[in-house]
Amino acid sequence: MSGFTAAIILTGTLLEPVPVQRPRGLAPSAARPPTITAPTTTEPTADPTAPEPAADETAPAPTDATQVPTGDDENTDTDDAAASEVDPDAGEEQPAALSPPEPKAAAPVSVPARKRVWDEEWDPSATKPKRWPDPLRKGILLQGGIGFARCGQDQCKSLKAAAWFDFTGGYRFGRFVPVLRVAGGRGPLTVSDVATEPGDVQLEQSTASLGFLYVGAGTLLHLVMRSRFDPYVGLTLGYFQSRYHVSGNGSIDGDPPQAVRLDYTATARRGAIGVVLGLGFLLGKRWTLGPRFEAIVPFAGDLCTRNFSAKPTCDKLSKTEFDVAQFFPRPWTFSAQLGVLI
Repeated sequence: MSGFTAAIILTGTLLEPVPVQRPRGLAPSAARPPTITAPTTTEPTADPTAPEPAADETAPAPTDATQVPTGDDENTDTDDAAASEVDPDAGEEQPAALSPPEPKAAAPVSVPARKRVWDEEWDPSATKPKRWPDPLRKGILLQGGIGFARCGQDQCKSLKAAAWFDFTGGYRFGRFVPVLRVAGGRGPLTVSDVATEPGDVQLEQSTASLGFLYVGAGTLLHLVMRSRFDPYVGLTLGYFQSRYHVSGNGSIDGDPPQAVRLDYTATARRGAIGVVLGLGFLLGKRWTLGPRFEAIVPFAGDLCTRNFSAKPTCDKLSKTEFDVAQFFPRPWTFSAQLGVLI
């Protein structure tokens, strides 16, 4: 019996539960599982100055994850970090480091340039000043003008203005233009009395006019060759005629007064010099438009008078009773000229 009793006692001793040890100062509900640290993406770099471990040294065995650590919190964290590390010298496989995948370089995408409305409308060359086409400077010149004429002598005191027309033709050689000019005009007069051979006629109803005619030849000199403006001067020599005409009813002083019908014409035929100043504005390669001033200076000549259809009587101006310089007209004209070079 003693042997059987001893066996029972031994068995009861072995079946007693082993008490579980807990960290001091922690309640059962405050215990936390060990922390597992994930491997970092950077590989540890060995310090070249650190001594190599001896051959007989072995790394401490890893701690079982299910084992409850003992001691305070600081020791527990140290043990957990040590448990997550694997010693490559111990013959165990080291886990591969997790690294994020490298981003793939995006293929270049060609984006079409945004088309703006003003890119089509705006032309950089439009900001540059356009070069005016070189005008023709050689060829046949045809020029015509219209304007007015005036004079300040006694025969044309009552002349306000006479209409003036002219035509110029020539051939241009660069700056020089030999020309032939034909010009003329006519304007109304206010006449109250006329000096005739029988005596002074007092007019009651009358119409009077003063006309001009000039034909001359000369040359024009153009001052600028390459410009939109074409100023020029000229000098001509030719024939000038002024025609004074009056018609109406009147009477000659006498006792008694004598009623007469008057149709009187006085024509002065003289040589003359024409002085021209002009400016042309180019309208293209061939056309010009601009103002022209001209003064006609007559000299010498004779005077022919006629009453009705009688034969005219002519005499030199120097032999007449008139003051030639003061009585007979010396007109000046102003006109707009349109020209073409062909």
